[in-house]
Parts: sequence; structure tokens; C-alpha cells
Amino acid sequence: MLNRLTDKDTEPGAIKAFFCIKDEKYRLPYFLDYYRKLGVDEFFAIDNDSTDGTLEYLLEQKDVHVFHTTASYRDSNAGRDWTHEVSKRYGLGCWCLTLDTDEFLVYPYSEYCGLKDLCAYLDAKGYEGMYGIFLDHYAQQPLEQTFYQPGQSVFEVCPYYDPPDNYVAFSGKNFPHIQIKGGVRQRLFWPDGGERGGPAQRKLPLIKNDERFQYLYSTHSSNEIRLADITGVLAHFKFFSSFAEFVDREVEGDDRKNPQDYMRYQDGLDQELTHLYLPGQSREFRGSVGYIEDHMMCCTLEAFDWLFHRLCSRNYDQFNPVRVELREKLSQKLRQDNLSFAEVMKLWPAIAHLQAGMLSQHGKRRRPLAEREADIVGHIESVKHYKSIAFTRRLRWYLFNKGYVDRKALLEALPEGLTEREKIRAIYESVWWDLAAGYRLWGRFVRWIRHKLKREK
Repeated sequence: MLNRLTDKDTEPGAIKAFFCIKDEKYRLPYFLDYYRKLGVDEFFAIDNDSTDGTLEYLLEQKDVHVFHTTASYRDSNAGRDWTHEVSKRYGLGCWCLTLDTDEFLVYPYSEYCGLKDLCAYLDAKGYEGMYGIFLDHYAQQPLEQTFYQPGQSVFEVCPYYDPPDNYVAFSGKNFPHIQIKGGVRQRLFWPDGGERGGPAQRKLPLIKNDERFQYLYSTHSSNEIRLADITGVLAHFKFFSSFAEFVDREVEGDDRKNPQDYMRYQDGLDQELTHLYLPGQSREFRGSVGYIEDHMMCCTLEAFDWLFHRLCSRNYDQFNPVRVELREKLSQKLRQDNLSFAEVMKLWPAIAHLQAGMLSQHGKRRRPLAEREADIVGHIESVKHYKSIAFTRRLRWYLFNKGYVDRKALLEALPEGLTEREKIRAIYESVWWDLAAGYRLWGRFVRWIRHKLKREK
């Protein structure tokens, strides 16, 4: 499916970035420059049959490994099957970024310390990934007047973002169990969805890659890993003047996993001018320190001291004055930011999930891999006998034939070559699980009644 077009050596232990791209050549100059300066050693680009010169531009870059495919983006799980395949082949044992070309990672004090310093800290503490908010940026002027030229800093063109009060955090079913919703896309394009409507605004863009790691839904969730005590921001720059044209192209192309999202964008853009900026509320980008002050990311004093000790050991005169000033600001902020009891209780289910995940991942109770794999195989076999599979079969085939759902809805015809874990993911991402919800609820009620009658006897 993927054709490798370059024959370059890969560096063991390098920091690597993986991304899919189609017809976005204009984004590449700043994207590559930004991550090179941050410390990425190698890029792995998967071109999905671009026609605007993207492929030719990538082939000119000395640090980019280029792959090409004409396959469906939608059927590849929004490109994640491709990045998974490439990252497992070339990124095992490395710190890896999985990105889109409109995403830019900012972490605490990233203006001063590069990714090598950050990853050295994560390795020293035994962390395997970093959690962060997916933060949409926009300009002060209307969307239609927000023009971007190749090579420009995206932070200069779109320096504003929604305040933290426009986001909510709550317990989610998939790891990491703290879900985030809100921001400009929710208030403009999902106003009817309530505070928990709209796209997920959490990301796990930076992970230590190994055989067992896998993303579950894009880079929004994964299997259990040990998350860092600091968080990052994945700044997202979708809102340029070309956005409306991009949305129309995606709707007409019909190659998106969630095409209804782009239809919502079309509806929201169906007006003369689109204003994203909120006077008196939108926050202006002030670097990672601004994100910390605005509660968009967090940093511990332990991480701060570790990073700046490393920086000062290399150049004390340059970094020590900065260290003294920034540490005082961080210390003052941490003293002021006490969580209320109510806030802790609201997030306790997610915190409990995370603690359980860390224990099962690194504690003594973790069972051998062979036993866990056997459980997975047994679970798949048991699913095949669920009555709700037969109960929803006719409806699922009808929806598939009408084009409303893809082949993942047909559990009887899962694609060949899937691993056992990929089968589990396909099963519970399928429409069967949703369609059978009422059936399962009724079954639980009947079992409860039987149990109660049995006890009364």
C-alpha cells in the first residue's frame, strides 16, 4: 500500500516526526522549519497522491523520508494506519511525534529547551508520553481576510485562542481518561451540542514508541502509558482564508472518516464574514509562559528545575538570569492555583482510571503478555456469539448498502490482516455497538429482574 520513494539511512534513537499530507505544499516550509528548530532529527512523510507539488518538495528535503500512496484516506483510519505502519518500522525505541501539518507542539519553556532536553527529562523520570490540549488558533480579523503566505509564522498570522473558560474537562472512557471539549470550533460549528459537543480537544502527540504502543482514535487516545507530570499544547492552525475552499474540497472528495464534521463547517461558513475573535475574551499568544499563565498547560517545579539545570550547565550566563525570573513566576502561580474540593471530585473518575492504568502498566499486578493476548482472542470469540450481532445484522447491511456506514460496521466481514488488538478496536468503533445499545440495556434489565426474583425466593 505504501511505496517508499527515498532510500536514506535512519538514525537509531533520533527524535522522529510522522505525518500524512495531501496538497498542502504551502504549509511545509514553516512546518519543517519549526520542528527542525525544536529538535526533530528525521521526518517521515506519507503523501496521499498530491497534485500541487507537495511530493516534489518533500523529495528535495534531505531529512525527510518520503512514502506515497493512492489509497483511501478514510479507509486508512484517517491516515493513522499508515503512520502506525511507518512508525513501527522506523521509530521503535525512539521519541516520536505524530502530527498533521497544521499542528505545532508547544511545551513548557520550549523557547529555551529543545525536544532533546524535554525527552531526556521524560526518560529520566520513566515517562512514556505527554498529554496536551488541542488548541485552535485564529486571527483578529474575519476568516476570509486571514491570508497566509508560505514560510510565514502561523503564530503571527493567527495569534489568538479561546480562554480556558470556553473549555470543559471531564472523565472519558478511553485512555487518557480526561477528555477536553470546547473552544472556537464548538462555539461556531457545534452550538447545539452543549458543553460536551464538538470535536475532542485532547492529544497525545509525543510518545516513546515501542511494540505495544498504539493510538486508538487518531492521536486523541491510546493504550495505557505512563504520562508526564507536565502537559503541552498542540497549537492548531486551520483557520486561514483558504479554509472554506478546503472544506468544500473535502466534502466533495468524500474521503473523510467523519464527513459530517465538514458539512457542519460548510453550514457555519454560510455567511458573508466569519468572525472567530471574541473581543475582550480571546487570549493572545505569548509563548509557553503565556499558555501556563492562561492554564492551557502545566509545569511542575521539579520539571522546571531539571530542565534549567541542564540548560545552565551548558551556558550558565545565558540561562541563569532567565531561570531566576521564570522560576519565581512559576512558583507564585503554583501557590495561587489550588484546586477546590469540588473540582477534584468532578475529575475523580478520570484520576482513578489513570492511577489504575499506571499501576497495571508498571506495577506488580501486570500479567504476562501471552495471558493478556489470550484474553483478547477469547473476548473476540465471545463477541461473535452476542445476540445483538444477529439482532442488528439486517440494519447494518442496509446502512452499508446505502453508503451511510463503511465496512467496519460489518463485523462478519472484518478486513484480513488485522492484529487481535486491531480487531478489538474495529469491533467497538463499529456502528453495531451503538445500534445494540438498547438491546443490551433491555438485557441488563431482564437479568436484574431475574436476579431479584431469585433472591426473593
